Amino acid sequence: MKLLIYFLIFAFSGMVFETLSTAIGDSIRCRKKDLLGRCSLWMLPIYGVILFIVIFVQQFFPHYPWWLRGILYAVLITCWEFISGSAIKGLFHVKPWDYASDDRRNGFARKKKYHYKGIICLEYLPVWFIMGLVAEALYFFLQNHLTIYNYFVSAKFGPLMIFIRPWFA
Repeated sequence: MKLLIYFLIFAFSGMVFETLSTAIGDSIRCRKKDLLGRCSLWMLPIYGVILFIVIFVQQFFPHYPWWLRGILYAVLITCWEFISGSAIKGLFHVKPWDYASDDRRNGFARKKKYHYKGIICLEYLPVWFIMGLVAEALYFFLQNHLTIYNYFVSAKFGPLMIFIRPWFA
């Protein structure tokens, strides 16, 4: 149950981040004032799996310096981006993202210079470095401050209650 809740928190956090970053990026780059962000529903499980990347790094490399873990996150997230992007493209013939496109209408992404098959892009390695460390911090926060109670007998509160302890307690 705990892993499922963590997975959903990671999934929705990633989607919120992507929506915010595309809205703000388009606003700055294209001077769009509507702040419309974009994110595909395909990203929900993709961002959720980042949890398992964090767990893997914390299981096998917990005492490595932060910058080395950041590099590891960048490489692993890029590998996951390639695997998931290739699978979605191969199985369903859709591309939730395409680094090879040059669709500038409505502020959409411009073609990236250092991409491979439009699925991964070296320009995003610094982003994945930072986001891996942010995901690690989110994981530690959830470990320390999220309490999950399962009430099957209480109809008043429903079957599940989640409490977040304040960080200052």
